[in-house]
Amino acid sequence: MRGPAPLVGAAPPAFRRVMQEAFGAATVGDAFLVGYRAAVSTLSPTAGALAATEQGPLHPARVRTQLREGSVTGTKSFVTGVPGIERVLVLAEAGADGDRLVLVVAEVAMDAVGITVTAQPPLPFVPEVGHAVVSFAQTPVVRVLPGDGWTDWVRPFRTIEDIHVLGAVSAWLLGVSERGELSRPVVTSLLGTCAALGALAGADPSSPTTHLALAGVWDESRRTADALRFADPDLARSWARDLPLLTLADRARTQRLDAAWVPRSSTQ
Repeated sequence: MRGPAPLVGAAPPAFRRVMQEAFGAATVGDAFLVGYRAAVSTLSPTAGALAATEQGPLHPARVRTQLREGSVTGTKSFVTGVPGIERVLVLAEAGADGDRLVLVVAEVAMDAVGITVTAQPPLPFVPEVGHAVVSFAQTPVVRVLPGDGWTDWVRPFRTIEDIHVLGAVSAWLLGVSERGELSRPVVTSLLGTCAALGALAGADPSSPTTHLALAGVWDESRRTADALRFADPDLARSWARDLPLLTLADRARTQRLDAAWVPRSSTQ
């Protein structure tokens, strides 16, 4: 088998790249980073991370980072894959419209003035993936993406990220199967997952139908992941350590799924 890339020929370029690069990645953490950065590239091809989280759960009413006169000021508490990127997308408020914050996404060069990067200790899973607190002090922006920062960019990104990261992990596992570590049923399940995600990568990330389909693929993938057994003890230990990767953002995923069912239920 030469990997899942032939299955996703009709998928967008970013997802096809995930299939090629994650298949040969050294670790699941490296594969995750391939998927994450590919997801960010669908927002801007020159950015390597999305800085949105501040204090507490991410919510549009809690954003305190400000965009004023072409510069951003504020602190993002968890930026993935930093250091190691050239540009970052920053969710910021650009004023208010009545009681509602006006949110934008600004692209910022990581070597611009006013940026402080504080690397954080490794997580207990995928420890090779760095993350940092990033502070901005009147840091000039390269550009502001058009549209609403939350509705048009950050909220859809969560779906885009799930598609690309799950695709990356699945492709990595298929690469592991080249060493004879996985059973035939697991390999066929992973191939089906990659094909399904390739189709979803080209779908509307804001569509309830996309959310419902992705939930089905995600649940099946988690059942497969929970059942994996490896002949190599070191690989088995690292997989057991890194499995929590698939439970990140479960709360947001559940909320998205519940919202997706509402319009369908109301018509029954």
